[in-house]
Amino acid sequence: MADVREDQTNLSWKDPMWLQYFPLNAQTVLDYFALSIFYDRTCNNETCRMQRLELDKLKSMRGIEYILLYAQENNGMFVIRKQFRESPDRIFPLAAYYVIGGAVYQAPSAYAVISSRLQKSLYHINKSLSTITDNIKFVALTGHTWGYLEQESAQKEAKVIAPTTFDAAEKALKAAYQMLEDTP
Repeated sequence: MADVREDQTNLSWKDPMWLQYFPLNAQTVLDYFALSIFYDRTCNNETCRMQRLELDKLKSMRGIEYILLYAQENNGMFVIRKQFRESPDRIFPLAAYYVIGGAVYQAPSAYAVISSRLQKSLYHINKSLSTITDNIKFVALTGHTWGYLEQESAQKEAKVIAPTTFDAAEKALKAAYQMLEDTP
């Protein structure tokens, strides 16, 4: 039995034998999902299955149930929602699962997605701010200056001034010719 509070977004489930014998479509996907590790055997869907009731009876029951929220049969993609039904009109979503190509996954919560994106953006903001603070200089006469541009121009000048190995070899050859000409 999977508890909705557990993070199961790193798990997946697939039954290749079932898929060989039955097509995965909007009518069979809930039966396929009932075999998965994500399925809660105490749900109302299981009660209906045991008593051979139609799934329409779920609306009159109170408790946890699974519904097919979205189906795109041509791509083999289905979204199943786990929800708590309090009354025929009042439901509370608990989790979402998706089936793609026969593999069942738990969808991450909105909190997990937003938290992950915020952490990633804060990391990059922190990295850029530390780069800025490393390159700011304060001189009493001029105030705050940006040292990054000075470092960049100093590196360009160093590249221009620094002799290459070809220049050094050329100078050595000229010096050798000069010595040959000066000797009698």
